[in-house]
Amino acid sequence: MKAGRFKEKITVQYLSTTVDDFGGAVEEWTDRYTGVWSDPIPVGSSAAGGGEFNDDDQMKGTMKYEFVVRYLPGLEFTDRIIWNGGYFDIYQVF
Repeated sequence: MKAGRFKEKITVQYLSTTVDDFGGAVEEWTDRYTGVWSDPIPVGSSAAGGGEFNDDDQMKGTMKYEFVVRYLPGLEFTDRIIWNGGYFDIYQVF
């Protein structure tokens, strides 16, 4: 895998749960990896889950990306990726 392929930086976060002063559970996203070089590839065809939907009488678009990165130990499906101000759920790791 050539290093020149990776041109965009992403952040990988995981959901952590802590207890507040009143004993309630507080969930927050915490950085697992920052500044990870990646190659985001759009896979937004209708068959891949991209498209449009109506939300409160407003059309919204969806887009899926495949993020190619070098091996990241500890990466889980419950993590998320932040890239260009957007949040992306992880559906597959291979």
